[in-house]
Amino acid sequence: MRLLRLIGKARKVRSSRAAVRWLFLRALGAVYLIAFTSLRVQVLGLYGSRGIQPIHELLAALRARAGRDAYQLAPSLLWLGSSDRDLVRLCRAGQLCSLALLVGVAPGLMSVAAWALYLSFVSVGRDFLSFQWDALLLETGLHATLVTTSQSARGARMGQPRWLASALMRWLVFRLHFQSGFVKLRSQDETWRRFTACAYHYETQPLPTRLGWYAHHLPLPIHRASTAAALAIELGAPFLVFAPRRGRKLGFSALAGLQALIAATGNYAFFNVLTVALTAWMLDDDSFHVLHRLARLGRRPARRRRGALARTCGLMIYGTLSTVLALASTVTFAAQLRRRPLRTRLLALNRLIDPFRSVNPYGLFAVMTTSRPEIVVEGSNDGDAWREYPFRYKPSRPARARSAASSS
Repeated sequence: MRLLRLIGKARKVRSSRAAVRWLFLRALGAVYLIAFTSLRVQVLGLYGSRGIQPIHELLAALRARAGRDAYQLAPSLLWLGSSDRDLVRLCRAGQLCSLALLVGVAPGLMSVAAWALYLSFVSVGRDFLSFQWDALLLETGLHATLVTTSQSARGARMGQPRWLASALMRWLVFRLHFQSGFVKLRSQDETWRRFTACAYHYETQPLPTRLGWYAHHLPLPIHRASTAAALAIELGAPFLVFAPRRGRKLGFSALAGLQALIAATGNYAFFNVLTVALTAWMLDDDSFHVLHRLARLGRRPARRRRGALARTCGLMIYGTLSTVLALASTVTFAAQLRRRPLRTRLLALNRLIDPFRSVNPYGLFAVMTTSRPEIVVEGSNDGDAWREYPFRYKPSRPARARSAASSS
C-alpha cells in the first residue's frame, strides 16, 4: 500500500508544470513589454490625429456605419477616448501591466489587463497590427489567463496550473507549429515541393539580418536540405507534444532550435521569443533540473480560502472560457485542414468570438516570394529637389546591402 502511494506521488511530481508556468508567465510579460514599448514609440505616427491611419476617424466611421454593433465588431478601450494622449496612456498602462506580469505581481489580473489593452489596439489597428505575431500574442495571452488559476488551495501554493489549462496550452503549441508546415504543403508552391524555398527566403523575407545575407549565399544543396528539415520539423515535431517526456524534450529542442535559426537570419519582432516560450509547455518540471528551483520561487504562501460563491463563480468563468477556447480552436483547426468550407453549428461560436482575435489559424510563407521589389520613399519641399527617406531597420537597396556585407 505504501509502495502504491509512493508511485502515485512520484507520478504527480513528474507531471508537475508549476515551474513551466512560472517561466512562461514571466516570458509572456517580457513579450508584452516589448510589444507595448515598441508600439508606444510609433503610436502617434501610426494612429494619432496626424498619423497615417488616425484611430479616431476609424472609430467615427465604424460607429456611423454599424451603430451599436460597432462596439462588438471592434472591442477596444479606445471607445472611451482616442485622443493622442489616450493612445499614449494606454501604451503606458500596457507597459505597467507587462512589467507587473514579468515580476509576478497579480499574474491573473495583469494577464487579463495586458490582453485587453493589446486587443484595444489590434482590433482597430488595421494593417500595422495584423501580423501573425500580433494574433499569436492575443491568443497566447487569453490562454495565459487560464493557467494563472489553480485547481486547489494546495495547487495555488505550489503554483500548479489546472490540467485542462495546461492541455489547452499544448494544443495551441501543436496547432501553431503543425499549421505552419501544413499550409506550405497545401499551397502546392513549387519552391516547397522542390525543396528550394530557402534559396529565396533569406533574401526576400521582410527584414533579413546580416547572417541572413551569408545564409542566402550558401550552396543550393544546403538550401534543399534546410528546406526539407524545416518541413520535417514543422510537420513532425508537433506530434511529440503528446509523446512521453523524452519525446517531448526532443520535440522542444527541434522546434526551439528552428526558431533560433529563424531569428538569427531574420527579424520577426517578438514572434520567435513568444513561440519558444509557448513551446516550453511541451516540457515539465523534471525536464531540466533548473526548473525545480524556479518552481520553488513560484510557490505562493498559504492564504485564506475563498467563499463558496467566489469559488463557484471562478470555476464557472474558467469552465466557460476553457470550453469556448477548446471548441473554437478545434473548429478553426479543422476548417484549415479542409479544402471545402466546413459546415457545423459551432461556426456560430467562432463568428461570435472572431472580434476578439484570440482564436486564429497560423502559417507563414505558404507561398515563397522569389523576388524582392523595393519601394523608394522620397519627399520634396519645393517640388524640384527630392530626398530619399530610407527605412531605418529595413534594407531598401539589396544591392547596396550585399556590397556592404561583402566588404565587411
